[in-house]
Amino acid sequence: MPTPTAALHAAFDPDQFRNVGHKLIDRLAGYLNASTGGANMPVLPRVTPNELLAAWPSRFVAGPGGRFDELVARLVAGSNHLHHPHFVGHQVSPVLPIAALAEVVVSLLNNSNAIFEMGPSANAIERNLVSWLTGTGGMGSRRWWGAYVRRGAGEPDRTARSAAGKGGR
Repeated sequence: MPTPTAALHAAFDPDQFRNVGHKLIDRLAGYLNASTGGANMPVLPRVTPNELLAAWPSRFVAGPGGRFDELVARLVAGSNHLHHPHFVGHQVSPVLPIAALAEVVVSLLNNSNAIFEMGPSANAIERNLVSWLTGTGGMGSRRWWGAYVRRGAGEPDRTARSAAGKGGR
């Protein structure tokens, strides 16, 4: 059994990350090709919630277990295929592949957007994007729109502020 230090180094090994990452992108590109090409696959998995619960583990080991590529294959097989041409939009739309790659970057950096100190670039990008969106959407340039759109403060916050006699701003 490796020491905790060796296990930590293995978990953050850049070569392993590169190797697994390339294989993952190849697999997802193949999936995207099949899905957008109308491959013979069910658009929605034809299983009940109880069948899925039974198919996935309910107990977990302390360390790594199984193979990542097998996990991805099972996850793809048991998922809704939103990129398939037979999918009719319901609640969510298919993600753009470039947006999925951006999510990989965001996930690896793990910079929280909640406060500037934990995610300086993300915070600046979000603030400017929301400012642009609110201006484009005809919402005007009121400063409080940023909090409304960015944090979902919205109605409850404005209602509380109005009740406190501070208006909705």
